[in-house]
Amino acid sequence: MKSYNQEVIGCIAILSFLIFIQTQKLQTSLEHQSTEPRKSTNPNKSTESSKLQKLWGKRVEKRNIFIIENNVRNWGSDNGLGRVWDIFFPDWHCPYAERLGRAGDGGKWVCNYEEFIATKDCVVYSLGLFNNDEFERSIHEAAPQCEIHSYDPTSRVLTEFHMDEVLDAYGAHFHHVGITGNGKPINIEGDDVPTMTLKQAMEENGHTQLSILKVDIEFSEWDLFDQMLCDLNEPSCQPLPTDLVLIELHFRDAAEVVSLSEKMAQHGFGIFQMEPNPIAYPLATEYAFVRVKKV
Repeated sequence: MKSYNQEVIGCIAILSFLIFIQTQKLQTSLEHQSTEPRKSTNPNKSTESSKLQKLWGKRVEKRNIFIIENNVRNWGSDNGLGRVWDIFFPDWHCPYAERLGRAGDGGKWVCNYEEFIATKDCVVYSLGLFNNDEFERSIHEAAPQCEIHSYDPTSRVLTEFHMDEVLDAYGAHFHHVGITGNGKPINIEGDDVPTMTLKQAMEENGHTQLSILKVDIEFSEWDLFDQMLCDLNEPSCQPLPTDLVLIELHFRDAAEVVSLSEKMAQHGFGIFQMEPNPIAYPLATEYAFVRVKKV
């Protein structure tokens, strides 16, 4: 009987040891998997993405044909009832878009909202502030980990509205300088004010990529993007350092709208949202662009 008990105890010990070894192997495997990038379990995902990009390309091409056939570039300042804006309706569907901020002026649409608010290294640049921090505050409330930088060179933003203190109250950064395509001083209300390029601003802050670039700079957006959206065939040309661009466009000339649309598409950006500005339409319209493909 004693020998039998010893054999049973020995078997239990061996079995326990084998279970322990297998448990350690499983734990090591799970730890290894958790540190590896997740691979898509859907083999059709890449194919589906390619199909959507081709569909977007066809929409852009169809719009370009309409522009040529109707000589839209030469419509000049004729934007009665917003007929120029109507040509540039959304050409890309973002199923996870959310609007941040109140209804009306100040709020903006964000594509891939859930992914955005979960981003750890979130960096948002806001060009143009004046006395409305609806966008910045909404970003902070939705994603408090985001590093927010707001740029505005106008004098009243400090002397009258004290927006540096307003933003500082919730951790956003205010810069009393403008962002232009060439970084040269500009004249605002009779005063020459300093500016820098977006690249210079990002280098100063130690950033290489932005989560969102929001632009509302009262007609200066045309010159800014004309220089930032460079010819990709040039070796020195760099793609925009963000995948999400939110712009309030202020109408001056149809040719400018056509040019911006073409260049944004060449840089891989599709329009996922268009919203008439409730205060200034058809003079001003809100556009939201998301990068559809890498360039």
